[in-house]
Amino acid sequence: MREVKISSPLATTRQREDGIIHEVYHAVKVNLKDLEAHIEASRQAFGPAGYYISDIRQLKSVCQQSRKHLAHHSVAKASAVIVSSGFSTIVGNIFLKFNQPNFASKLFTSEEKALAWIKEQQALDQ
Repeated sequence: MREVKISSPLATTRQREDGIIHEVYHAVKVNLKDLEAHIEASRQAFGPAGYYISDIRQLKSVCQQSRKHLAHHSVAKASAVIVSSGFSTIVGNIFLKFNQPNFASKLFTSEEKALAWIKEQQALDQ
C-alpha cells in the first residue's frame, strides 16, 4: 500500500501500511470552518470510514460547535485519541459522554495502547 499523506491547518495525517490513519494535530485552536475542511480532505484522501489514531497532545482547544460537529460528521469508524495527561482523559471522557460520537472512540495517554486498541477495532470488521 502506497503511503498517502495530507496536511491541513489542523493536522498532518497519513495512512499507515496496515491501513490505520494516524493524525497529529498541530498546536492550534480548532474552529468549525477548519474542522469541516480537514474532515473533507480526510474523506477525499482516505475514504468515507477509517480507523484513526488521533494525537491531540499539542492541540490548544476545540470550540463547542466543533466538538458537536465532529461527534456526528467524522470519517472515523473508530478513533483512538492520544491525550497528554490523566486530566485530559477526564475532560475527554466528559466530551464523549455528552456528545456521544457515532463511532467507537477511546482516550489513551500511551500511543502503544492506542495502537493496540485501534487494531482490535479494525479486526472486529474483518
